[in-house]
Amino acid sequence: MTGLNVVFGSVLKVSSLVLTVLIPMVATRLLPRDQAAQVLIAISTATLVAVVAQAGLPWTISRRVSLVRVGRLPIDALGSDLLTASACLLGILVLLIAAVLPPWGIDPGWIVPEGSPLLATAILTAGIARAWSRVLSEANKGFGQVNSASVSADLAGPALGLVLVAILGLVVRSETSSTEIGWALALGWIGAVGIALRTIPVRIPLRVAAFAPRRLLREGALVLGIISILNVGIQQVHVIIAGYVLGLDEAAVFSTAARLASLTGAPLMIIAGIATPDIGTALQSRDENQIAVVQLRLQRLTGAFFVAGSALCLLFAVWGSSILGLLFGREYAAGHAMLVVLAIGPLGSLFAGVAGLALTLAGAQRRLLAITLVGSAVAVVSMVAGAFAFGGIGLSVGYSVGQLGINILLLRSSRKVLGFSPMANPIAATLWVLRGLAHRLARSTGGKA
Repeated sequence: MTGLNVVFGSVLKVSSLVLTVLIPMVATRLLPRDQAAQVLIAISTATLVAVVAQAGLPWTISRRVSLVRVGRLPIDALGSDLLTASACLLGILVLLIAAVLPPWGIDPGWIVPEGSPLLATAILTAGIARAWSRVLSEANKGFGQVNSASVSADLAGPALGLVLVAILGLVVRSETSSTEIGWALALGWIGAVGIALRTIPVRIPLRVAAFAPRRLLREGALVLGIISILNVGIQQVHVIIAGYVLGLDEAAVFSTAARLASLTGAPLMIIAGIATPDIGTALQSRDENQIAVVQLRLQRLTGAFFVAGSALCLLFAVWGSSILGLLFGREYAAGHAMLVVLAIGPLGSLFAGVAGLALTLAGAQRRLLAITLVGSAVAVVSMVAGAFAFGGIGLSVGYSVGQLGINILLLRSSRKVLGFSPMANPIAATLWVLRGLAHRLARSTGGKA
């Protein structure tokens, strides 16, 4: 991956995260608090549906792309595999929709609190379309089309959804409902699938030459799939817990605070994109000097972003109430305390750096799975207990404590097993930046002289 692609991918990921704040902004302006809460919970539920539905398929497709590139697998076979994966996902969607539509459907309240069958269907459709977009995008990335793959996987879905929501708000205005916004977001992800299909360089056959979903799932990195489900789940489940435990009005306030707080950990995606090749090469080489060099670079880079995240946390602490009121409306300013507490969790993840990624690249997936399972279970219990005992602030504390606990375990395991610590070093980062500025200043002065 070239440096330009890394930068492009990082910008897209951050833009996608910003869109996850813009969509709630529009929803809170168009809808009353209870329906806005339904939309925010729907986004989290669709994200969970997507990561569960893809169940290792993206890793399988990525692996088979590498076989095509070295000539060990014909390209038509990969096309068949993509069609197989698509058929699996569409089959899952049909079964899920059949399970929620009347007259035989389950209560849609299981999908979203007080939701209608149509809203539940929109959520499931958005989730499956998001999973499908990710599977197709993995094929694009494998063939070197990083930019088009990143657009379809990270940006197109939420961007198209936001455009449709905005159009809906302009046309329907006060009569807009959570169901309509849910379907606008679902259509956005369907559009992302269309973009991925148009940009993919593989001819997907009209007939299935090797319809073998069992093979795809068996060859898929199921351990990594489970880890991904747990990681995404722990990032989304607190919003869902809020909807069922706190009630929709308070859940709306909590959810907007949670979306905004997630920005403090956003740089971790950039660090992972930049550092993955270097970490993998260093750990595979087992060269202590190379590992030490990569570790120092990571500590500086993570430390610099940690300083920026801490500044954002401080901004939330001082002006959080005004920021929430400005972005989402005055009634959401009550989430100030929750915003500050919720921001600590992602900031802790940023401090720990990419310890989990290092364990994955070193082949320690089972250790990572054990840590994630234990940490996620403790985090969920803490969140539920905190929500019942102290409401939104208790749920916020449970979330941040769970995040900090998981990252402490990951960092300790990375040090013990790999001898590798990507933990942020703000002091080294500050000295690194100051040294660079001084060097540039000296060169500039020397040039003038």
